[in-house]
This record gives sequence, structure tokens and C-alpha cells, in this order.
Amino acid sequence: MPSNAVILSVLMVMLLISVDVSSSARITLYEHSDHKGWILTDHTITKDDYRCFNLGSWGQDQATSVNTYNDCFILYEHNNCQGAHMKVAPGHGCHRHFPTCGFNDLTSSYKKC
Repeated sequence: MPSNAVILSVLMVMLLISVDVSSSARITLYEHSDHKGWILTDHTITKDDYRCFNLGSWGQDQATSVNTYNDCFILYEHNNCQGAHMKVAPGHGCHRHFPTCGFNDLTSSYKKC
């Protein structure tokens, strides 16, 4: 007969496997290319949250790369999702090097696609 610790471990693994990570979206903006430098934001939202989010004043106009964790986000030049914008989605956009798309050090706000 398995010990209580083994049973508890199996139950914990089953619980972790059943957590639905597909119900959230995450974005991380980095100061430098290739996901290096300061993290300017690391934000997790629900998949159905299409609100605009402004970066703090210390993080505006400094992003050079992004990780969207296989989701779609639109980055904006100004607060409140205004001005020039760049879509970053799986297979689309300049995730690792914004200068390639002419959007280096411009991001002030973002929202999910």
C-alpha cells in the first residue's frame, strides 16, 4: 500500500496538470534585444482582457524586445494605446529586435490582439 506522502504527491501532480494555463496571456517587455536587460513589464492577464495598459513612466520608450508567450499583443507609441503601433504575434513582428521593425524605444502602452 502506498504511503500518504506518495498519494499526496500524486494528487498534487494531478492538480498541477489540470490547471488551465490557456485562460491567460502574458507579455514581458525587455530593455535590450534578445530578451536582455531590465524587465520593463511582466504582466499576465486573462485571455479575454482587451484593455489598454500603460507602462510606468520609468519604462516608457525603452523597450527593444518582447516575449508574448505565443500570444498576440499590440504595442503603442503613446499612453492609452494611441499613436504608431506594432503587432507582435507568433510568427509576426520583431519580438527579439524592435529596431528591425523601426519600433525601438517607442513603446508606452500595449493591449492584447
